[in-house]
Amino acid sequence: MKRSHAELTDFPDLYRHCYWGWFRSEPDQQIITARNTFAAEYHLAKWCNARAPQKFMSHEGFDHQEAYWTDTKQIVCLTSPYHRSLPSWASKWFTEIYPVYHLQAISYVAKFDSIQKIRQAISRLLEAHLVSANDGI
Repeated sequence: MKRSHAELTDFPDLYRHCYWGWFRSEPDQQIITARNTFAAEYHLAKWCNARAPQKFMSHEGFDHQEAYWTDTKQIVCLTSPYHRSLPSWASKWFTEIYPVYHLQAISYVAKFDSIQKIRQAISRLLEAHLVSANDGI
């Protein structure tokens, strides 16, 4: 049996919880290298299963969402849609990085100091009517 994508990285315990990590196909080596770089560069410590990051990225335009705790207790949100751009409001928080999901998917990352900061961002989006509660937020 082929090893999972997570097992092919230097951080199998970190990536075993995410959708990408479950696959057992042959990923491009560039993506494995990028995953290792991403984990080290952002000081990822463990998977974040808190609801706020998932709600923040539940809007149309986000795809393949992941969230991680850093070693300093910050939250890193990652999304890798196959189309080229996120909703315009997302640029306030998300910046484009190298592909970490698939070479044809663009990856974007946002870093927050706390879950409370993510909740505040959601509140601002709702108040500005940039998203609605019907969007899943």
